[in-house]
Amino acid sequence: MAIDGLAPYLRRFGAIGFVLGGAMPSDGRGAVDFVADAIRAYISAHPGAADNAAGIQKWWLPPDMANGPTADVEAALAALHVAGVLSELRLPDGNVVYSAAQGPGKLRR
Repeated sequence: MAIDGLAPYLRRFGAIGFVLGGAMPSDGRGAVDFVADAIRAYISAHPGAADNAAGIQKWWLPPDMANGPTADVEAALAALHVAGVLSELRLPDGNVVYSAAQGPGKLRR
């Protein structure tokens, strides 16, 4: 998804300057929060999407965020899973696939 598609959502959360290469707002939110917001925006636009952490980082995030630390993506995915926004499916090979949660706590549109 192009940054243009995420701009209204990220503006709402005060992250547009960060995504476009500016400084993060000084509201105490860190990079993990901005990654989580971008993932929320992606699954809101693509509710049937599912991927592992590497695929989410490469395909779901805007380019500026996609090149960030993998640990930030993994922390955002864990937080979204705990919050009930994402579900995770552990595959027999150990990989984890994330998708929008379908039950209580699911992404609100």
